Amino acid sequence: MSLLARPGVASFAAKSIQRHAVAADRRPSGRGSAAASHGRFPEFPRSVGELTVPTSVAPARFTSTSTVAGT
Repeated sequence: MSLLARPGVASFAAKSIQRHAVAADRRPSGRGSAAASHGRFPEFPRSVGELTVPTSVAPARFTSTSTVAGT
């Protein structure tokens, strides 16, 4: 049986991975930061929004990207 099959271990792992992802996203610059991911293709206009999806372990944040209409 996998160690992650235990709810306590899975919850701890998911929360710690999420904390690290949030910390990396909030950096002002550098690889993996929000500024770096949003500045990749400035020639393509887009709308970027951050959403949170509730899950059984912890709320999951993700970035939604869509093209801007009329371009």
